[in-house]
Amino acid sequence: MDIQNIGAVQFREADTGSSLGRISLCPHKGCNFCCAEFNSGNYIVLYPGELANAIASGSSLSHLTIIDENYHGGARAICKASEPKNCDGGYKPLDCACYPLFPRVLQSDITVMHLIKGTKCPLVPTEIIEHANWVRDVWNRLISERPAVLAWLREVRLVGYESIECNSEGES
Repeated sequence: MDIQNIGAVQFREADTGSSLGRISLCPHKGCNFCCAEFNSGNYIVLYPGELANAIASGSSLSHLTIIDENYHGGARAICKASEPKNCDGGYKPLDCACYPLFPRVLQSDITVMHLIKGTKCPLVPTEIIEHANWVRDVWNRLISERPAVLAWLREVRLVGYESIECNSEGES
């Protein structure tokens, strides 16, 4: 079984129901992978320790330009990959694997229950229920191994996202 490393957490594709964030509808939506365009002030976030783990693993980071090395303990970056959908064969940050979704953690939350969605993605919540479940699972598994990530998620602010409801029953 293929094991993928994301930071310090290992995920088996079969355990998560997704293949490291790949959404089968993406190539068919006609958006030309606009998720990989960095304009209007948007950026990628790397959770605390993710950048250091990627460096320690020897993964290529040549496609990433770090714009803030200490963003609430994590980092912010912009992707300059010529093949953004595969990161030029380099490290794929968890933020990118989760796109168009990202956790929204309220002060009272102890796990990821809520999600926000990038507005430039044409997919609607009912089309990405499996991906939403994977995003919640991967972040909750990370939080269980690195509790400080929960506090970091409360501080992260992303550009071009909106709150959504997307649950396993298909309601949006």
